[in-house]
Amino acid sequence: MIFIMLPLTLMAADLAIKYHINRNRGRLEGKVLPGGIARLHLMHNRGFAGNRLEDHPKLVIGVSSASLLLFAAAFISILRMRGQVILKACLAAALGGALGNTVERLAKGSVTDYLQIFRRKRTGKYVYNFADICIFIGSAAGIAILVKDLLSELKK
Repeated sequence: MIFIMLPLTLMAADLAIKYHINRNRGRLEGKVLPGGIARLHLMHNRGFAGNRLEDHPKLVIGVSSASLLLFAAAFISILRMRGQVILKACLAAALGGALGNTVERLAKGSVTDYLQIFRRKRTGKYVYNFADICIFIGSAAGIAILVKDLLSELKK
């Protein structure tokens, strides 16, 4: 049950953060986060990373929706397996992020990005959000686990 609630909770957290950032833009814009690794910079992304393909909203929505379905299918297939707790958590995180971005994109036509990471004391080119981080960490860790398991099987 916890693994079913995790993606929904992450989606709700993502949408709540975006709502707060949008409502408090003037007060939060440009604030550097503790530790100095990122700053808040609000943008509404109508495309993919860096607004790529923003002139093709149907394609962006189609690819986002297809990605969400792939995460959901992988998550459902893993849920039935015994054990694999970390893999289930990884896929739940990726699914929660995909849900947050896709729901917002379908509702507003764009995704709210707000977190600009510093690289070598300069701001990076891209702006991210909590959902992006969930997708990245969940996917990367999930793939690492699957590769490790596959390599273990090949050694047998």
